[in-house]
Amino acid sequence: ALANDKLVAWIRRGICWDTIQRNRVEEMLCAYFVGHGKNGHTIFWQVDEESRIRTGKMMKLAQSTMLMANERENVETALAGDIIGIYDTGNYQIGDTLSTVKGELFFEPLPTFPAEMFALVSPKDTMKAKQFQKGVDQLAQEGAIQVYRNQYNEVVVGAVGQLQFEVFEYRLKNEYNAAIRMDRLDMSVVRWIGEGVDLEKVKDVIDSRQMLVFDHFGRPLLLFANQFTLNYFQEKHEDIKLIEALDVVNKY
Repeated sequence: ALANDKLVAWIRRGICWDTIQRNRVEEMLCAYFVGHGKNGHTIFWQVDEESRIRTGKMMKLAQSTMLMANERENVETALAGDIIGIYDTGNYQIGDTLSTVKGELFFEPLPTFPAEMFALVSPKDTMKAKQFQKGVDQLAQEGAIQVYRNQYNEVVVGAVGQLQFEVFEYRLKNEYNAAIRMDRLDMSVVRWIGEGVDLEKVKDVIDSRQMLVFDHFGRPLLLFANQFTLNYFQEKHEDIKLIEALDVVNKY
């Protein structure tokens, strides 16, 4: 099935293609997440930072683009250090790795910065709800803004600064044709809720100075009005374990 693949052709040149060597070639191919499509283009499995195939899809890099200042050109070969652009229809996320090697991959975790500003967001025109949701999902995948949902499935966005809100609003309006209404929330601190905590109890003890939301993995968080509110909550409810954003990767 891989007879016309460019990678296979390269391997053939390096290893004698006879009966004795055929098994060695097949073993080598089994060590790679590769296939082939039309015109002999190699297809890569999409692998995330945990060496898992996140979507189960195969990615065909058939129209890679070399970027140089304002110029662009299609390329078939890229060397280490080259920066190329690939077309994305919503398949990729920040942190994904495209690799032909099946072995374990390790990268230093991407830096995460907890949001300090929050807003409740909704489309101005309810008829644009589909475009609004598509835009929110794709911008969240890009890492352009942090997106949460409250208990009523309303969209809550978090940002490090005001500029992120402005870029988010501009892109939704101009790229997805979805003008939005943004109501700022009086919250400035966020903490993830630890595993095993009874959410019903959390709902019973929070007040107007806290808000329960969920991230795009469905993990529960609490938003607090300020650091004093967080400290008071922790002193009063020591049995509710809270986790800082930078520790979430290691705790979940």
